[in-house]
Amino acid sequence: MTSALNLINVVAFDGAGNADIQPLKKWKATYRKKQASIDLKCDGYTKVYDLRTQVIAVGVGESIKKVALGKTLGRVALTGLLHGRHAASADLRWGGIDRDESQEVFLMLDDTTTVTMEMDGDEFEVLAGLVPDTAKEDDAQERAQKLMDKIKAMVADGERVLTELTVKHDQLQAEDAALAGQVDAGQSFDERHTARERRGQIARQLAELATEQRAVSYDFAVIRATKEPKAKSDGIAMSSTSSPPPKPLPATASSEPNSQVRHPVQQSAKNTTSFMGKVVKLIVWLLGAGAGFIFTVFLGLLLGSGKIWFTLLITLPLGGWLALKMLAALMRR
Repeated sequence: MTSALNLINVVAFDGAGNADIQPLKKWKATYRKKQASIDLKCDGYTKVYDLRTQVIAVGVGESIKKVALGKTLGRVALTGLLHGRHAASADLRWGGIDRDESQEVFLMLDDTTTVTMEMDGDEFEVLAGLVPDTAKEDDAQERAQKLMDKIKAMVADGERVLTELTVKHDQLQAEDAALAGQVDAGQSFDERHTARERRGQIARQLAELATEQRAVSYDFAVIRATKEPKAKSDGIAMSSTSSPPPKPLPATASSEPNSQVRHPVQQSAKNTTSFMGKVVKLIVWLLGAGAGFIFTVFLGLLLGSGKIWFTLLITLPLGGWLALKMLAALMRR
């Protein structure tokens, strides 16, 4: 059973070609086994990745063992029904707790969007049969890592890279168009064969170039979106520091050292403290009154007289008063 599908990296553009930038925790990725796809959603954005064609690398992490509580209880219950309570107890003691083993799997999609998920062995075999053979090759993960490193270096080189990628894309398309006629109309087999091989190379280069263009464009969009709020906040800070200092306010009664005017926060703090003090005193008085009540009950039981209860009129307030006096003495220490 597939679980814990998490998004590690995302590249998303809306229908108008604008980068859809959202925190990773807001994105929801769903694995659909029957459709052989992964759905990516966030607010109004939705994209469906076909696992049969759009996976460029598959990575396998460590296997994970989890307690299968339902399986264990089902096994023990069945043993109990067939052989009795003692057999069920022995089954649990000697058979132990069942554990399901799951596999951590990494998938990099053709725009460098990357997900990780946990699945059991059977599910992993089904997934492995769906993805392209090139994604399962021994060097697929190495190629994916090189691609990520290259994209990171392009972003560090600056936005001029976007123009260079566009120029390279146009050159490859022009070369491919020129070779299209030679595939069938070449004067010799060597010429036609070379044209076919070169067109295949160009197709792979264009696919890699499209991945690089989308990933780099998205990264630059994220950088710009991050810098804009910072630039605005820096501008506000600079405008406040460049403005002339405010003129001093004329002295008023509230500015004198002995003034009784307080800051609202201080006033509210004082009110809160005063309220809490009253609550504490009330609790202490109730505790003292409770002690007075217990003393009266004990005295009544000791003397065996039912007429002793009138002393509650004295012991309750007296006990509360004594408790408050003890609290005041403790506070003075």
